[in-house]
Amino acid sequence: MVLNTSRSSVMPLEAASTILPARVLSPRRRAVQRFLRNRLAIAGLVILAIVILTAVLAPWISPSPYTVDLLNLRKPPNTQHWLGTDPSGRDVFARVVNGARISMSVGIFSVLLYVII
Repeated sequence: MVLNTSRSSVMPLEAASTILPARVLSPRRRAVQRFLRNRLAIAGLVILAIVILTAVLAPWISPSPYTVDLLNLRKPPNTQHWLGTDPSGRDVFARVVNGARISMSVGIFSVLLYVII
């Protein structure tokens, strides 16, 4: 028998061993919970998801980045050109989205090449 330090109770050893241990979480689950508690990490994840989604959907959400509009040289942002136009009359938003596509494909390719090597 195990004696408890309180005045009137004596706890048998069998009862002490039936107490369940605290719930043990895997390291991956603990990392996910810790990540989800960090507001800046969640904000960064949302921004990254938006950039990836925009890059993937680029052909459907932006015009061709190579189309030249000579009537809209160096125009500020408007409803037709969300980020304005450059000195050649090309849509800046379309060029940024297309650049994101290219950058992501280069990044993915280089990581795959590193893994292969």
